[in-house]
Amino acid sequence: MRALKDNPTFGLPFELDYKVVPYKPKLMLDYVGQPYLAVGASRFGTYLSGGVSLFWSDMLNDYDLATAIQANGELRDVGGTVSFLNRKKRWNWGVAAQHIPYMTGSFNSGYAIIDSSIVYVEDEYQIYQFSNSISGIWEYPFSRAQRIEVNGTFDYISFKELENIDVYDLSGVELFRRTEHYPAPKPLAMASASVALVYDQTFFGATSPLLGKRYRFEFSPSVGSLNYYTLLGDYREYFMPVKPFTIAFRMMHYGRYGKNGDDPRLSPLYLGYQSFVRGYDYNSFSAEEMAKDSTKGLAQLYGTRMAVANIELRFPLFGALGIGKGFYGIFPIESAIFFDTGLSWTKKDKPWFWKGNRKLVRSAGLALRVNINGYFLAEMDYVKPFDRPDNKWRFQFGFIAGF
Repeated sequence: MRALKDNPTFGLPFELDYKVVPYKPKLMLDYVGQPYLAVGASRFGTYLSGGVSLFWSDMLNDYDLATAIQANGELRDVGGTVSFLNRKKRWNWGVAAQHIPYMTGSFNSGYAIIDSSIVYVEDEYQIYQFSNSISGIWEYPFSRAQRIEVNGTFDYISFKELENIDVYDLSGVELFRRTEHYPAPKPLAMASASVALVYDQTFFGATSPLLGKRYRFEFSPSVGSLNYYTLLGDYREYFMPVKPFTIAFRMMHYGRYGKNGDDPRLSPLYLGYQSFVRGYDYNSFSAEEMAKDSTKGLAQLYGTRMAVANIELRFPLFGALGIGKGFYGIFPIESAIFFDTGLSWTKKDKPWFWKGNRKLVRSAGLALRVNINGYFLAEMDYVKPFDRPDNKWRFQFGFIAGF
């Protein structure tokens, strides 16, 4: 013992001179964003779509790189984006580029006479908008929850219009298919800027936020081939009055205003996405349903301005039943009771409270969300849309997180 007291360095590692070198950041794969794959088949053929995103960063998280690609069956439907963000200093900056295809159109079907024979004709008119842009991004955080964002963007938008005509005999055998191409509008070139105030202090569970609030208020003018400005207000709040039940609430408005805000060359806003108002998916409408009541068809879901409100009572299915340990129990499945409502309109086609014809669309139902080992999130809804000609209960499926 005395020898140990007289030798205080006994047992300590030998002193070594470690080489000191400057930090050299190296980007490494952080995680793979939620991939998705959809496959469908019918008597008209097969359908394939999918997408994946990859996120990269360095060890100190000073630099971020995000890449994403999506495809919907044909080469012209392939889109992608890449962005880089430098967060080494208080002022964050970055660049981004993207190519995104959008498709809208109409569909009609019915009987016709060709060469003295009765045939069944399906007529699909498609309008493609290809949005290409490059952006510069600047961010200044006031705190860990709140920041201001400034963005400058150059957009080049091109168009393509075509019509697919499928003709079948009365037994369902396809006789021929013809595709007609039409002159498209001239491309658009525009410069835009935006400023946004962003706040996010939420606690995110396995499939959706559980506590806190977040908002984004944004103003963005555009000049060039078209002159207009967009307004975005998105406010969300989450309460947990009794554990494990969360009340989730969202109010959102997005719209294009100004001289060319309603220009038909800009893709219309669609209210019926699963992330806005459930039960009004574009592919769920048939020609027969739209013929029943044109005032409650697809037209009411398109516009240049829209407002959305959602409320949910969400809870972990197994956790609430006490099956398994922890908040989610044996498996991260979230249940929800929801009510969605929304309104879309244009400068000329106004809402009913401005003496126009546009009315609210509403839906309610049950939702199940699941987190599959952190690789992807999926939601299945059993929903009743109240404001469409065929307002029966229906299932809807998508790879999305809760709002």
